Amino acid sequence: MNYKESKEILEKIKGAKKILVNCHRSPDADSLGSALALAEVLESMGKNVEVICPDAISDAFEYLLDYERVRKVYFENFEFSEYEIFFVLDTSGWSQLGVDLSGKENVFMVVIDHHQSNSRFGQINLVDEQSTSTAEIVFALMEDWGVNVRNGLATKLLAGVVGDSGGFTYPSTKKETLGRATRLMDLGGDLRLITDGMFRNIDFSALKFLGKSLDNMQLVVNYGYVWSYVGWNDWKKIDYPDGKSFSAHYFQNVKDTDLGFLVVQEGKNDFNVSFRGRASWVDSSELAGKFGGGGHKVAAGARFQDESLDGALERIHRVVREYVEKRKKRNK
Repeated sequence: MNYKESKEILEKIKGAKKILVNCHRSPDADSLGSALALAEVLESMGKNVEVICPDAISDAFEYLLDYERVRKVYFENFEFSEYEIFFVLDTSGWSQLGVDLSGKENVFMVVIDHHQSNSRFGQINLVDEQSTSTAEIVFALMEDWGVNVRNGLATKLLAGVVGDSGGFTYPSTKKETLGRATRLMDLGGDLRLITDGMFRNIDFSALKFLGKSLDNMQLVVNYGYVWSYVGWNDWKKIDYPDGKSFSAHYFQNVKDTDLGFLVVQEGKNDFNVSFRGRASWVDSSELAGKFGGGGHKVAAGARFQDESLDGALERIHRVVREYVEKRKKRNK
């Protein structure tokens, strides 16, 4: 048995008819792959399952079977009470859903996640911070339940592992990560399909977004970080939601820096910031937490409001510089 919660979750599933599964805001391969895989297994158990997300799913995920089944909904107005279980996957807190539903959701919540910043907001919380991806946890659950993981199902889970390990390049990648990936490939997971879709099928708009973010990139030598922004007017022109995570990757690979961040103005007063850490003393999730967000040590993000782009940038720079100064003093 991989997890002590496995039996409790399965018993809850057996007593339910209608089940809800989420993808978080701006879903990545782990969020989407985990949700689609779990939904497939729940339906094989005879359950009525719906997969929802606060954002539309990009065609960039067309390599994942059934990706178009995910329905964009406004969580503020969604009727959760129609479902007996709400599986909240790869989501550390309400900010990743875009709305605080505490006390309003009126549904039994099962949280399955691997973020160290997870706030354990479900009735059952299966949070394994040692896992590189939520897909690995879902895979382990399926093993505990005796599910026959094959082919398309294995590919969905493998996509989550590949995505959240950065193609097995992130520091969180361990031999266990590679072992699970190998098992999923043995079960029919199509690594070539995933890598082609994930790394060799870049939308033109994503490259335009990257170009703008690189054009605006600046280096702050005294504090050892690199940063950039994409303003409201450029965001409206490009309008490519997946551009943020695609571009933020480059902020993690700049020589002689310890961290980086990318700010996107998605509305006149709405901002999205992605933090990426390089140095061992940098915890991106701590920085994101100061803006109500969360994530991993090497990659995290947040959404917040400010009166202007200048105000948002000034606020982030102040937080980052205070963080760098404190951490460097602590590490002396």
